[in-house]
Amino acid sequence: GAGVVTRSLEDPLDVLKLFAAEPFERQLEYLLISVQSDQNAADGLATLMAQYFDEEHTAAVEVARVITRDSFPMEPKTFDLLYDEIMAQLLDARNLNGMDRIDAATEDRIAIAVGAAHLGGENGLLNLLSRRGWDLQRAAF
Repeated sequence: GAGVVTRSLEDPLDVLKLFAAEPFERQLEYLLISVQSDQNAADGLATLMAQYFDEEHTAAVEVARVITRDSFPMEPKTFDLLYDEIMAQLLDARNLNGMDRIDAATEDRIAIAVGAAHLGGENGLLNLLSRRGWDLQRAAF
């Protein structure tokens, strides 16, 4: 109603397409390590919220790794490899794909809304935007 142009950084099916490209056995492994107990999910959400407000976005991904690893019956090295693969798909690949749409923006100013996990890390949106010359400013609420 305010005449503000909005666009999505990805098609809603993009995430499913990323995983569908993997062999079925790998898809099952990804699914299994993403399942958490109710208590771990609640603890993880509380931790994520605290880390978000402490501006520790990258730490939240690593805390989720530990919480999930400790409750999953798999060798830690195997788990970490799978977790890294999932994060590369869920975060890195999607961030890099979204940058094409961001770069195509014709407006002088844009706002980008994503989950906190997309912000930090080498291929986090904050680093990607900065490396591509975008002027980042904290929004005042």
